[in-house]
Formats: sequence, structure tokens, C-alpha cells
Amino acid sequence: MRILRYIFKLFILNLKKESFFRSSFIMDLIGNISWVLIYFLFFKIIFSNVKSIGDWNESLIYILLGSSGIIFSLFSALCNYGAGSISSLVRNGTIEIFLLKPVPAPLFILFRFASISHLLSLIPPSIIFIYGVSNYGNFHILNFILYLISIFISFFIYSLLHLLFGLLAFKFVEVTPLFFILGDFADLGKYPYLIFPKALQLFFFYIIPILLITNFPVLVYTGKYYFLILQMLVLFILILLIYILFPIGRKIYQGTGTYKG
Repeated sequence: MRILRYIFKLFILNLKKESFFRSSFIMDLIGNISWVLIYFLFFKIIFSNVKSIGDWNESLIYILLGSSGIIFSLFSALCNYGAGSISSLVRNGTIEIFLLKPVPAPLFILFRFASISHLLSLIPPSIIFIYGVSNYGNFHILNFILYLISIFISFFIYSLLHLLFGLLAFKFVEVTPLFFILGDFADLGKYPYLIFPKALQLFFFYIIPILLITNFPVLVYTGKYYFLILQMLVLFILILLIYILFPIGRKIYQGTGTYKG
């Protein structure tokens, strides 16, 4: 509960700051709407010529598009700037401030720039998701509940994946390019996994689990519940890795000012 209180306080503080940067938020929202519309039109054109992509019909593709948008919008609003800030914290010697906080340092760093107002960017992908569900039919409340659980697990997997990459800053300091690469990989998650060769499927399921993050919630929604278990396993492995590697990173870290100049 103490951790949740601190995260809630961060939300309130950041909400006050955002009143000074409304134009930035508006631009982010426009950008989010733009990519959703572009992908929506892209798949509309494709499905005007084909009935399905493998086992995925048009409705499932829109559920996938909406789901990936929801996951990435959650990350962008709650964790994006926090996850990407470890390099600058190490470089400037200010990360020690966060190591002394009364909450786990990884969580504090991850959520310290959480933005409540940016959660409005969830609206466009949610509309696409609802559109896909309404066309898909066969709505079952259990499937939907498990789908929501799967979405939140995917959000945490994606967030912790960024944090895991960020831990490399303790050793190499500047790891910002890795986040750009991860963002490029994330674009692949907006497509159904079966269009990729088997080797790439395995890589993006279990090494850099972008396809797991976006595709598995859709598969769970269709009643393939065992994919939820695989998600939980990947999440557990990421938590375990961060639990083990964060203290090691602290030992490698050489202290305030080491990397300045």
C-alpha cells in the first residue's frame, strides 16, 4: 500500500506540472490518433482484397491494432520517460537520490514521470478495439476479463523490458539508442505473428517479446487461455532478472559525478 501511495502522489504532482505543457500533450494526442488511423486505413485496404491473413480475419486484426495501441499508450503515459531516464541519471550522478527512496528504486524510476492526462491517448485505440469486437461477435465476459488481465500483464512486460535495458546504463552509461531500437521493434507488434518466419516468431515471443506483448491478449480473447500462462511466466522471469540485476548494477555504479566531464 505504501508503494501505491507514493505512485499516486507522483501522479498528482505530474498532473500539476502538465498544466504548463498542454500544447505538448495535444501534440502527443494528435500523434497517437494519426498512427491509429494510418494502420486502420492500411488494414482496410488490405482486407478489401483478401478475406483473412492466415487464421486472422479483419475483426481480429482490429482487435490486435486496438490492443497494441492500448498497451503502448499505457506505457507512454505511465512509464515512458521514467524508463528512458536511467542513462541521464547515471551520467549526471543523480541516480543515488532514487536509491535512497522508501520505495523500490526500479518502481520509483519507472513511474516517476507518470502522466494522468496522457491516459486520454487510450481513447483512439480503444475505439478501434470496440470496433473489432463488435464485428467479431461471440462476446463472452470471461474472455473479456482474461483479456484485460492479459493487457495489463503485457503492459508490465513492456515496461519491465525497458527497465531491464535501462540497467545496462550502470555499466555503459549511454543506452538511449537501445530504447529507439525497442520502439522500432514495437511497430512489428501491430501485425499478426503468423506473417513472420518461425525463427522471428520465437525471437519476438521469448527474447524481445514484442509479439507476445501485442498478439497474446488477442489470442486470450479468442479463448486460448493458455497464452495467459505463458505471459505470466515471461513476466515472472523479467521480475526475477530485475531483482537479481539491479543490485549488481548498483555495485557496478561508481558514484556521483563519476561520468561527468
